[in-house]
Amino acid sequence: MVKFVNNQEPWCNGIFNQSYPTTFGYESQDSPLDLSKNSKHFPFQRPMSIDESLTAAEDSCVKSHNIIDRQMAINYPYEAPQIITQPKSDWHYRSMKDLAKKHIPFLSGEGPQRTPIRIKVPERCCRTMYLCITVVTLDNQSHDSKVIVPPKTRARQDQLSHDNNLRCLDFDECNSTDYFDSITKRVYLQINPEEHKSHLKEVRIHMFNLYQNQMITKDIIEAKHLDLCRLAFSLCILENDKYMCISPPSFSSIIREKKSISRPRVSQAMNNQKNSYSQFLIDSLDYGSQDNKNDDSDHDFDCSQ
Repeated sequence: MVKFVNNQEPWCNGIFNQSYPTTFGYESQDSPLDLSKNSKHFPFQRPMSIDESLTAAEDSCVKSHNIIDRQMAINYPYEAPQIITQPKSDWHYRSMKDLAKKHIPFLSGEGPQRTPIRIKVPERCCRTMYLCITVVTLDNQSHDSKVIVPPKTRARQDQLSHDNNLRCLDFDECNSTDYFDSITKRVYLQINPEEHKSHLKEVRIHMFNLYQNQMITKDIIEAKHLDLCRLAFSLCILENDKYMCISPPSFSSIIREKKSISRPRVSQAMNNQKNSYSQFLIDSLDYGSQDNKNDDSDHDFDCSQ
């Protein structure tokens, strides 16, 4: 069971009259009740220019460096949630294209195949509680190239592009109580009564890589070690349509992106086998030919037929 930092019940004794940060000090979040493509969470916006994108990234970077300092001064009513089952250390590269094709499994926990990541959660109180999850770098800052989304998130094939525009994401099949923030790239999963009772939340999320561009180059990936990541977990409540942290974050073990190995297609493999067999027959005939027993010269054979 997750222990309270304070021994008294935090929900009903006025503790939340004080000010708590909204999701690690980032931008405020809206209600999670509507994830459909017509949701107010996805208003039309014109694409940003490269200069605007760079400016926005610089502003975001400045904000992120102040997160830990601001959290240290806050007396949260809950301790950081304990990670019972860590995510697997190896992760295979996935993209938004894989999400559109439904070829992207949940992030797995350490253990046998399909073991989920497990987080310890507190008992149920008089307020609905959420588990906030985000991808961070090795130094616990926002990750530039990896994105997590709620279960059953899809990508619309007709809107896929390499500009990393997350407007192609489709949440129509997602649980209406879960929420993805496209600005902070955070996922909020509601903790249901059964999970509170068992003190256990099984985390099922998808993760994919953004495409390389002017802001995510090979040099930047190597310099910032963006092939590595962690998951950060914290407890939140929804207060006046804003997600508020009620615990400091806990950080998972390191997840390493596993390099994909290119394998020949089945048809190519079969052709290679056929060519090898043809060459074997040719060599056998050449070896058994009486005319060639004493002939050391090379011969060219037409194997196209």
